[in-house]
Formats: sequence, C-alpha cells, structure tokens
Amino acid sequence: MTDRKFVLFSSLPIAILSSLVVIFAASLHLANAQSIPADSGIGVVDTSPNAAVIIIDTDASGNIVFKPNNVTIKIGEEILILNNSTSPQSFTSGKSSNDPTSGTMFDTGLIQPKQFTEYTAANLREGQYPFYSTAAPTTATGTLTIVAAKQ
Repeated sequence: MTDRKFVLFSSLPIAILSSLVVIFAASLHLANAQSIPADSGIGVVDTSPNAAVIIIDTDASGNIVFKPNNVTIKIGEEILILNNSTSPQSFTSGKSSNDPTSGTMFDTGLIQPKQFTEYTAANLREGQYPFYSTAAPTTATGTLTIVAAKQ
C-alpha cells in the first residue's frame, strides 16, 4: 500500500508539484512575516507582536482617515500602519505641517498604497501625541496615547 501512495504521488507532473511547494512556502511566509525591510536584501522576519493596528482608509465622504484615529499603547509597543487608500500617506507626529513639533517624535515617511509599515514607541514617554498624514492633514488626524508599561 505504501508503494501505491508513492506511485500516485510521483505521477504528478513536476511543474504542479513545484507550484504547490512555492504556494505553500509563500503562504507560510505571509502568515508569519509582519515586515520585511525593503533595503534588507534578504528578508528579515519581524516577530514582535503589534499592540495596535491603524488603517489609513477612505470614509463615506471620500476623505482619507485613520481607523481608529485614537490609539492607546504602552511604552515600547509596536503599531502596524496599513495604507488601504489609493494614494501615498504618512503617520507623522504633530497637528499639521505648521506645528513646530511636526515629525519630531515619529514620521513614517510616505507609505505607498496597499503597503504597510511599523512604528515602535520606544522613544516616547507617557502622554498624548497628535498625529496626521502629510498628504491629508485636515482629515487624516488622530491621537496616540502612551501609557506606562506594567513592571
């Protein structure tokens, strides 16, 4: 009976078998990888958990918005920012580009449509930090609240 299973398996065309292996490996990679730096050359899998997810999207009126626009995490935790809009957007500290503190605490730069980035709040202390997108500064706004990590 073992030989029969082997014969059936080995009768699959090599191309189909190869395709299945590639699809399986890709699905494992996508299920486990959170971020691979674009300049890394070889993928480096980020295994740190995300404390929050912010999605940059369009509301019913067609405005670019952050969903949710108020997020609370602990010092040192990580946020995954997904750009689900059709234009490049950012996750930038401050109230607007006119804010003298704009981008001084965090700034992802432009996140391309259907792409994502991560931000780790290691440089922040307890408090509230307004944020906005440089590409949609009047509608894509929010507040990041940082609380102390329990010892």
